[in-house]
Amino acid sequence: KQTSLPKTNTEIAPAPSNSPPINAQLSDSPMMQLLIDDTEKQSSLIIEKLNDLKKAPDDVTIFEKLAKAAHAIKGSARMVNLDSVVQMANAYEKCFTAAQQDESALNNAQIEQLHDGIELLKKVVNLKGEEGAKWLKDNCKEIESLISSIQTIKASSINQSSNKPSQPVTTDIA
Repeated sequence: KQTSLPKTNTEIAPAPSNSPPINAQLSDSPMMQLLIDDTEKQSSLIIEKLNDLKKAPDDVTIFEKLAKAAHAIKGSARMVNLDSVVQMANAYEKCFTAAQQDESALNNAQIEQLHDGIELLKKVVNLKGEEGAKWLKDNCKEIESLISSIQTIKASSINQSSNKPSQPVTTDIA
């Protein structure tokens, strides 16, 4: 007899405004170092694959690798409760998954936006202590803007695929 797991909500809730964005105790912890190392590795892969998309925009297999890399960053950020990074990585993952499922190409401007956002994500991961908390507080609009632009790219890829003409059905009669 198989049992099914209950469905979970995949939406990421915004961080409570009273919660500290960076845990000063974790700044120098091995878990934080794991996040930094993993983000560096996965963001390099994301940048490489985004560049591949410029050369082969219709290659939807690239999106699977992009989504997995974003998912890895999201998981590492969750382990240290770095909500802003979880939210950014989640937006990337959803964008890449939607593009893959909808078999949509991204244009060069969208790819550049996604590339620039990775630089912001890496910056946030490397913030430390009180100085990092202040930077996050002062720049939360920039992070929100990035998430919004990624969601816009995701929505445009879904709309693009729904506007594709359906392939005519052909039959070979011998």
